[in-house]
Amino acid sequence: AYDVGVYDGADTAHYLALGYHVVGIEASPDLCTSLQQRFAKEIDAGRYTLLNVAIGESEGVLPFWLSENPQWNSFDYAAATRDGKTATQISVPARTISSIFREYGVPDYIKVDIEGADYVCLRGMGNECPTFVSFEAGKEGCDEMLLELARRGYTSFSLVHQRSQRPTMIPSAGSLAHVNWSARQWLRWKLRRSPIIHKLLAGARSRMRWAAGRRQHKKDPAVVAQIHHCLTPMEHTDGWYTLPDFLWLWRNVITSGMIDSAWFDVHARR
Repeated sequence: AYDVGVYDGADTAHYLALGYHVVGIEASPDLCTSLQQRFAKEIDAGRYTLLNVAIGESEGVLPFWLSENPQWNSFDYAAATRDGKTATQISVPARTISSIFREYGVPDYIKVDIEGADYVCLRGMGNECPTFVSFEAGKEGCDEMLLELARRGYTSFSLVHQRSQRPTMIPSAGSLAHVNWSARQWLRWKLRRSPIIHKLLAGARSRMRWAAGRRQHKKDPAVVAQIHHCLTPMEHTDGWYTLPDFLWLWRNVITSGMIDSAWFDVHARR
């Protein structure tokens, strides 16, 4: 499994727990130092390879922005400085994903989350592709990435809510379930038009999730390591769509406003 955009290593830890050998790709030198310490045993055992490089369209050294919020480190200054965050420019070595495939092998699964450069990675995979792919969905560019994957032989797609880790499925139009779903989206839309109320409710939901996590952690301390990772496509058996049906789902997620209240991952399989 490849973890492209390792960040804090939560996904890497999950892939290792599933029994995968993992290649981690992380551009930030500071994050890599922490990751080397966290996964020292796995590195020594040969189960984990960590590369301190960025994924680019060509090999070389490129300018890179380290955001005040490390989750937003990016080649894109606007992405690194959103919400008023500051960012520092550094130079990082860049490699193409195809060159890394040639050196370490084509994985069964690749996760891509590299703030604005996901398409560069997916487009650069070459003719040999992993069986499973996932990337973070955004309003812009998702259709292009889906079509790129379809051209490379990916036929099934799933949209997963990052917080619940459940596939997103919209009921069939005209059904009672669809009426209930539409009513919930209308209510969310109304709440979003009142920023103060929306912020208060979002804060209340966040506190409830935090409290639930604390209660669960007291019962089983090991669960703290499982809170933030994203499930792999191999762990989902439902919620898979053909490309036309998935595009219908995705456009509903955007037009209903669901995309403004949550984060989603796209999973694809060949």
